[in-house]
Amino acid sequence: MACLGAPFALLAADANAQLVKLDLFWSEVARTVREGEFAAYGASYHDRAVVVSLKDSVPIAQALAAWKAGFVETKADVRFRFSKRVGDSTTGHETGIFHYSSADVSGKQRDSYVHFEALLVKKGSWKMITENQKNVASKTEWDSIK
Repeated sequence: MACLGAPFALLAADANAQLVKLDLFWSEVARTVREGEFAAYGASYHDRAVVVSLKDSVPIAQALAAWKAGFVETKADVRFRFSKRVGDSTTGHETGIFHYSSADVSGKQRDSYVHFEALLVKKGSWKMITENQKNVASKTEWDSIK
């Protein structure tokens, strides 16, 4: 687990507890991808969330509509590693790389590594309000952060 950056406004013990909660959020996102639970995956986003990808910026409803068929039909997994984590008890800004792996119908494995930033808010539960997929990452970059 990465350390929180200097701007994090919590005491060390509170900050560690906060990271545990955020790690649980990301574990749940990964589980929904792995198990193909599209509705639960969509619930990880705030209803007014925005996804910024390598080519466009769209409301989450539009992104989810585009992802739905592939999500349900594809055997996939996603893992997250973070290089910077800042926030407080109700906000989080996470910077890192996600590793998305999937297999097509013939079983051919595809791996993607993407630098991303996520802005999360907590109102009852954590919700992603912005996901910014910044650029393609390499496996070497992935391996460099734990």
